[in-house]
Amino acid sequence: MKLPKTYSESTWERGGKIKAHKKHVGKPMISWSQVETWFSKRGFNTGKLGQHEYFLKYFFGESFPDKGWGEFGNQTEDYICEKKGSDNFSEAEKAVLDGIKPLGVFQREIVIDFGEFVLLGYIDDMSKPVKKVVDTVRDYKTKSESSKKDLHKPDKLQLPLYVGGLQQEGITVKRAEYVVIERLGGKECMMGGGREALSIGERVWVEEFHFTDDMIEEAFSKVRTAAKEISEHYEVFLEVNV
Repeated sequence: MKLPKTYSESTWERGGKIKAHKKHVGKPMISWSQVETWFSKRGFNTGKLGQHEYFLKYFFGESFPDKGWGEFGNQTEDYICEKKGSDNFSEAEKAVLDGIKPLGVFQREIVIDFGEFVLLGYIDDMSKPVKKVVDTVRDYKTKSESSKKDLHKPDKLQLPLYVGGLQQEGITVKRAEYVVIERLGGKECMMGGGREALSIGERVWVEEFHFTDDMIEEAFSKVRTAAKEISEHYEVFLEVNV
């Protein structure tokens, strides 16, 4: 199997040098976001079919600059979990974020073994494992009131894959959840205002994510299908562009 990305030595080091993941160095690699893009009917950056956007980004190397959403989300998560970047937020915004109690294990690397390839991801925040049991896996989302409804759609693979990845390591997960932080200024950001147009609202809420074994297996199946299809296209691409 051939995929545009590889789980490299440097990737393993950035992920915390988890001993169990070392054996995967050198394998073709995919991510949950790549899989979602592949199956999407409308790519986030181009508005065209997801496969079209995937080809542009991962085959041809076209970059899609962050319009501010990613930077804002990363800054929010960094402040919640590690109190980094306090100058990125006003006192009122920090007061809202300070009300969120982090679980304690931040950006934990997940590498799911699919045999010929692996899937790489990072859990935003989770409880420290106790005797191979994790109480809660958490994903932070900055969302407007109008955009929060997509979190529980069946095509959302992030949390099922993270739970399944921990299970593959022999770790039991009791519950999973989204912590949603209200995001203001989305329209202004979309019109070119960038990160500066975005701010933290007053609302924070928790949405439990109810996962099942069937849901996790379905997510794994989608990953296998996407990887197979991408590999087939990528092999042709490499042959044509030698």
